[in-house]
Amino acid sequence: MMKDCEILGVPQDADQKTIKRAYFKLVKQFTPEKDPELFQKIRRAYENLSAAEKAQSGNLALEYPAGTETELDQIRELLGKEEWDKAAKLADQLIRVYGEAEAFLYFQARAWQRMGKSGKVVKAFEKLLKRYPEKLLYQKALAFAYLDRGYMNKAQDAFRKAFDEGVRDVDFLNEYCYCAAEKGQFEDVRTGAWELLREAQKNPGEYAEEGINALAALMTAGAHGQSIDWTEYETAFHAFVDEAALYLADYEDDLASIMGIIAMIFPNDKEMGGMIDRLVAQIRGILPGGGSRDLWERLGKKTAFLKWENDARFYEAVRSFGDRELREELDERTLRFMELDCKLRMLERWPQIRSEFELVRQEYPEEWKLIGPFAEALEKTKNLEWMRSKLQKDYDRLAVYVNYTPYYREYPERRPRP
Repeated sequence: MMKDCEILGVPQDADQKTIKRAYFKLVKQFTPEKDPELFQKIRRAYENLSAAEKAQSGNLALEYPAGTETELDQIRELLGKEEWDKAAKLADQLIRVYGEAEAFLYFQARAWQRMGKSGKVVKAFEKLLKRYPEKLLYQKALAFAYLDRGYMNKAQDAFRKAFDEGVRDVDFLNEYCYCAAEKGQFEDVRTGAWELLREAQKNPGEYAEEGINALAALMTAGAHGQSIDWTEYETAFHAFVDEAALYLADYEDDLASIMGIIAMIFPNDKEMGGMIDRLVAQIRGILPGGGSRDLWERLGKKTAFLKWENDARFYEAVRSFGDRELREELDERTLRFMELDCKLRMLERWPQIRSEFELVRQEYPEEWKLIGPFAEALEKTKNLEWMRSKLQKDYDRLAVYVNYTPYYREYPERRPRP
């Protein structure tokens, strides 16, 4: 158990909510395609620590030969003690004596799963599903087995089939959305996410994390062109936040991330901007003290920046000059060169660019603080050629330190002759 806790980064006395949160964060970071070995370890640790999974093994209607009840109880006891190897060996002994009864195969597969023998687990559940095609338990188990093994194509097919057959438990839906997103099947993401959100709404105290995952998955589907009814989405978001209000204090960062995703998808859509404002107001209204002021201020700045960065009404040099994030990344000399480059290019477009400056002044007060002084200097100067010559002299002095000169690429006739 200690090793499993170390893998998930949780204390030994962690509750199921903490275990689940740690698991979800790790599988988003370490996907089967990026790091299949680590992904399997994370999945196995989560299954070992999952109380729901352990409880399930003792409450199944499985076929087994008469007279083997005592041995099956022994297997269950070994599984409960986390003695996976002994449980697998006892199941194997029973198979050798009595044949491949359903209960023996199932418990052997569960023991192998805990031991990380994902290849054997796949074969076991393939065999069980072939024998009992009507059992949704094996439809679901095989999908998870393929996922653990890193067989993403097979996993996606198995998840979709199990979903079509009616599997709707929350853990399944969450992994279905995850697997579909990894394979780029965003119609499946959208379909699964709506179902996951509906299931989470039935018990928001237990499934607050899954509900937030569903909301984020819908954003992911929308970002990849899937048809999303945003009015329906907003209504569902409001409803979930209202129902889960008592349980969302720990998920403030996750909720803010969803708002950031919407802003990235629709940076210049006024209707979506209004939706973000309404959702943020609701979220902050249910958080203690209105939530982290710093977090939401940063989100507001990020949303404003994304709108600025993607506003196609502005010339690229105007956007670059007002790019606050870019300025923070550059050293002093490179920043000075960037400013000179943008000023020269904006000057070349004067006075046609005056209307863009006016839009900045009206709609982007933070960016206007950066651009406004130069725009006003252009308005006041009586000698543009003198201004250009002065700027270009400084530009040429710094150009020897950089490999890229956008001004000369755009206006090659301005490049000094050797």
